[in-house]
Amino acid sequence: MTSETQSVDELVLRLDGRDKLPSAGLRKSITDALRRITPSGPAVRRASRAASFPDDEVAQARLTMEAIVAHTPRAGEVDELAVAFLREQAALEELFWRPWLLPKRRWTETDHRDAALADGVGVLFSYLHRGPFQAADGILGDQTSRIVGVTGDWMHAPLSPGLWGRRVALIKRTLARSGIGVIRAAGSYQVLEALLQQGTPIIMAFDMPGSHRMQWLGKPVDISMSNARLAWATGATIVPYWTSHEGAQHTGEFGAPLRPADHGSVEELQEALGAAHEPKVLEAPELMEDVRRPGAWTEATGGGWFRPQRG
Repeated sequence: MTSETQSVDELVLRLDGRDKLPSAGLRKSITDALRRITPSGPAVRRASRAASFPDDEVAQARLTMEAIVAHTPRAGEVDELAVAFLREQAALEELFWRPWLLPKRRWTETDHRDAALADGVGVLFSYLHRGPFQAADGILGDQTSRIVGVTGDWMHAPLSPGLWGRRVALIKRTLARSGIGVIRAAGSYQVLEALLQQGTPIIMAFDMPGSHRMQWLGKPVDISMSNARLAWATGATIVPYWTSHEGAQHTGEFGAPLRPADHGSVEELQEALGAAHEPKVLEAPELMEDVRRPGAWTEATGGGWFRPQRG
């Protein structure tokens, strides 16, 4: 291994997962303890069957669903999808606090993954903020520890007290158990490029704000091109994948590989990747994380998802 490769590997953080979960109050601690002794299937189903929600939550969910499905074949379903979104988020929250279920994730269409790995070049796994996406358990089977995931600054900051800190600590534990390394997204392009060139598989989100404007989901979206640019620069194969669940059973599905050599430009590769992800968004819009959340497109509407103006 060269000194250059060593310096690149040294920039990858390997989590030990031994951080104590910050307290979020006695009630939360008791609730989490009870989850250890209660069946997961009925709990997830119960969470997803709420009969009603506060009017303000429904109104916000409606804005989220409208931002996603406007100008698509599902544009007329906003009201129904808003309630489905709130129910699905409740189910995902229940799943999140039962991390022992993640190692049992069932992956399908693994032939797509295997074909990409057989290319003999770097592989970039491209995901959506959809379903229980926070973990990569089993994505490479018993070789999952080879992977490096790209994360936000929040993963590298000291744990804060309260519910947010407890969430982050649990995500760190989950990633540590699966063995994957992480790298901070900001300023990481050259390191990720080097990792792909040396054959280290990378996991990155597709649906993040950026400077490239494209038509996606029937509307203009200011989106990052990092997936496509890295693959174009290194010749890496892109494998889109999507996470979901069937009750308490975690599931994952791989899409057909996208190879830079099959596309005329990095922009064409970006379009092809967007086209691969779009059907999975529209298949279950309620599975998507809120696109109007902080750090994403906070003012997204049915007319477009635009980057917040700076200054």
